[in-house]
Amino acid sequence: MVRHTLSSICLVSLMTASLQAQERQPPQGPLAPLSFMIGRWEGPATMDMGPRGRHQLRQREWVATAAGGTVLTVTGQGTERQPDGAEKVMFDAFAVLYRDREGKPALRAYLANGQWVDATLEVKEKGLVWGYSDPRAGQIRYTMTLTPEGRWNE
Repeated sequence: MVRHTLSSICLVSLMTASLQAQERQPPQGPLAPLSFMIGRWEGPATMDMGPRGRHQLRQREWVATAAGGTVLTVTGQGTERQPDGAEKVMFDAFAVLYRDREGKPALRAYLANGQWVDATLEVKEKGLVWGYSDPRAGQIRYTMTLTPEGRWNE
C-alpha cells in the first residue's frame, strides 16, 4: 500500500491517499502521465462558498481507470461534521477524463445537483490544469500538481 497526500486551495487543503493494488490497466495515451492519481485520497479540505462562508470538510477522492485504461474516473465527496457529530455531504461530484475524437485529453464533470460541464484539460507530467467558463463567476481554472512530498496540491 502506497500513501499519498493531496492539498487544494479551493476545495481540498490536504489529503492522504492509499493506493490499492490495481487490477485495471494503467492510463493509456494522453492520460498516461496521470497514473500517479489512481487510488483513494483522503484528508481535510476547505470549501469557500463566497458570501455563504467557508466550510471545513473531510474530502475523499477515488480515482480509477476504465475502458482498458483509456478513461480515468474521479469520484469526489466532501463531508462536514455537524454539531451533533453527524457527517453532512457538502460536495459530491464525478468526473471522466478521456481522449476526445481528436486525440486530445478532455474532462466532463458532474455535480450532485444534476449540473455538468465539459472542461478544458491540459495534462502535465505530475498534474493537470482544467477549467471552464461560468456565466456567474467568469473563467474557472484548477491547477493540480503532485508535490515532491507526495501531496496532491490543487
